[in-house]
Amino acid sequence: ADYLIEIMSNGVNKWQAILDIADTLGINNNEIAAIGDQDNDYLMVKNSEMGFAMRNATKSLKDIAKYIVKTNNELGVCEAIEKVLEFNRNV
Repeated sequence: ADYLIEIMSNGVNKWQAILDIADTLGINNNEIAAIGDQDNDYLMVKNSEMGFAMRNATKSLKDIAKYIVKTNNELGVCEAIEKVLEFNRNV
């Protein structure tokens, strides 16, 4: 958001955290879906197999997302979950 400053160590981001958890749990990178709305979600949305941006996300995030779903107030997360379940219905 325009009014926030995020400070963290170099190399720390949500995507790396997901990869660390996935490695621990034995989850392949191509089995990861992620959803976001701000630029701090950029790497996570860009690198996940199913990258979702909320309709109210930043333009840069929407530009790289594979899917754009409704806003958080319009149950966009539910829409993303439905797409993930549909994608995996034959698994």
